[in-house]
Amino acid sequence: MVLDVRKLVVEPVAEGIDFARNVLVVGTCHFLNPNEKARIEAHVSEADFVCIEWDQIRDSDAKKIPGGSRDYLHQAYFEPTTLQGDHLHANWGDIMQYDVLKDALSKSAIANAARNDGVFDFFSADGNEFLYIQELCRRQGKPCYFVDKLESHTRYRVMKIARIIGIVESFSAEARDRSRYMEAETLRIAQERFAQTGKQEQCALFVGAGHLKDFSDSRYRKANPHDKC
Repeated sequence: MVLDVRKLVVEPVAEGIDFARNVLVVGTCHFLNPNEKARIEAHVSEADFVCIEWDQIRDSDAKKIPGGSRDYLHQAYFEPTTLQGDHLHANWGDIMQYDVLKDALSKSAIANAARNDGVFDFFSADGNEFLYIQELCRRQGKPCYFVDKLESHTRYRVMKIARIIGIVESFSAEARDRSRYMEAETLRIAQERFAQTGKQEQCALFVGAGHLKDFSDSRYRKANPHDKC
């Protein structure tokens, strides 16, 4: 069972719910090898429910034929970049700048996977940890929630801020905001589940290892990857 969480709602902490006590933040490398698969499976097995750094748009793209169209993205050519609902109408130059950065990150991930005898493949559960986690949750009958911002909203904010501080700095700033978004969404889900069941459940929140620095203080329990990401 995979549930898509679309809206950020920050509510008061429910009695009995504490992020540090109830949520384990698990860092992942953007590749899979036997060690990573075993480590991820162990954390899924220990959790009552799972949250992942994922959204419905990326999920749809990952399950298409590689190279398929991105339904949320529309070229506005030389018009200003705008976000209309969940659809991004992006200036051609903004699209090119963003895609160049993403291509560089993908090449880096492929090289890192090779160094660790792993596989990086956005379109396969053998090389995409978030597809693999969904598969594990289906096998084990555990809820798996998408808690990241929609890709269209992330791209829009990166493109807008890049005009002021540059694409690399903009991408980093948005990554920090996404960490806080995922934290708030995970806590909201934990609160809702507690209200329904009255039980203190354990959650595993899986995020890319780059986000772990945003969960660095003592308020958080963390599990670092064994391999170098």
